[in-house]
Amino acid sequence: MSLTDEFGVLPQIRIATFEVAHSSEPEARQNVAGSETTGIGGNCKSESRRDAKPAHRRFRMKPFACRERSRASRGLTMSYTGYIGVSELGSPIGKTCRKMIMSNRQHRNTNKSKTFNCLTILFLPCIAFLFCSTVQAQQAPPAGFTALFNGMDLNGWYGWSTRDPNELWSMSPEDRAKFKKQSIEGGALDKNGRPTNEHLNAHWKVEDHELVNDGLGDYLTTDKDYGDFELLLEYKALPLGDSGVYLRGIPQVQIWDATIGDPNGLGQDKGSGGLWNNRNGTPGKDPSKKMDKPLGQWNSLKITMIGERVTVILNGEKVVDHAVLENFFANQNSGYLAYGKPDAQKKDGQATKMPNGTMLDPAFPKGPIQLQTHGSEIRWRNVFIREIGAEEANKSLAARDAEGFVELNNGKDLSNWLGAVDNYEVKDGAIVCKQGKGGDLLSKDEYENITLRFEFQLPQAGNNGIALRTPVGGHSSSD
Repeated sequence: MSLTDEFGVLPQIRIATFEVAHSSEPEARQNVAGSETTGIGGNCKSESRRDAKPAHRRFRMKPFACRERSRASRGLTMSYTGYIGVSELGSPIGKTCRKMIMSNRQHRNTNKSKTFNCLTILFLPCIAFLFCSTVQAQQAPPAGFTALFNGMDLNGWYGWSTRDPNELWSMSPEDRAKFKKQSIEGGALDKNGRPTNEHLNAHWKVEDHELVNDGLGDYLTTDKDYGDFELLLEYKALPLGDSGVYLRGIPQVQIWDATIGDPNGLGQDKGSGGLWNNRNGTPGKDPSKKMDKPLGQWNSLKITMIGERVTVILNGEKVVDHAVLENFFANQNSGYLAYGKPDAQKKDGQATKMPNGTMLDPAFPKGPIQLQTHGSEIRWRNVFIREIGAEEANKSLAARDAEGFVELNNGKDLSNWLGAVDNYEVKDGAIVCKQGKGGDLLSKDEYENITLRFEFQLPQAGNNGIALRTPVGGHSSSD
């Protein structure tokens, strides 16, 4: 009984390398999915691995875009990554291959997200076994999303580290282009004139539709800057890894090896997903739940950022909920570093400190996405982003915990306000202080215990504020 009789018409199996078609029937010896064959006729003569190789050389192969074949076709797909002859079909590997073919019958209508790396077990001219292992391919972006990684190369990325993106934005277009080129290909020098060797091509590669970093070098950084967005990605970490995702160029959604406890007292045992560079005790600094999968397995991240608010879902569990992402570089300028020792910022016995009342800069309105890596190898795949427009962003923010709130600004006039109403006006729905004017606006209603939320724009050299429980007819600064 032939293998075709035993198994029926063998299914087309998606493979990650090359394919050719071959059959004992002349009409089946044709181009398949862009591949070429010279055709091999005659009777089956080769029964050894040595004899199989010359026949293999008579095929000309080229890359292809795999498509589903009809069950009616008698052509068989072969990937030449190894050889086994007829005489070896009774060996353990031959028996294993027969089992694999049986198990792969279900893939006649295989999921498009799957590919197969195949070892060909060849005897000519009419039969081929395929010994296959599945590999997850680059998926198609979900509706509304765009792929940041194309599954093939580093196109659309450059190298950057934990540096204030204002440094890049302040460069001339020519200097910026030169820097980006060197960050990919090399050629940058340190302050001593030595090559830095931190460029992407030295430490990043694409393998099996995955971004792979060796734990060294600059971070993969998108050419495009993003404002409000929803980001999807998968990553696979290894022992001692310490990585993360930078949002708008700001560190970071933390990724690290949570299996080794907390050797440095930094909260490592709490797991990945937190906004770790935020100040101690702030919401979102640590994940609400440890959701890391075992090292070597794929983890999924969904990150939503609107304004300065970030929500993180790790492996299906929300671990950060609408928390503010602090501007790492503003914190750094104020003397705070999440990874610094308590006295790390002291100089000559004095700690560097910003003046009391200083308002730290918030997150940048736009910036790049960065895949930060160090410590050990990490892999990334299926990196997709959806940009969120202003209307959707405003609706999302307004809808959050909206129950019980009353709008004090009617967007038309100042009829529900008291005080210096002649010094203010309503423009485009916002209350605006007239040029050179000032004074207090007081709500008509009085309040005791409240939650107040609002948006504001502060002009240069502005001096404004919110006064609570000011008595009617009183003054905000003295009553």
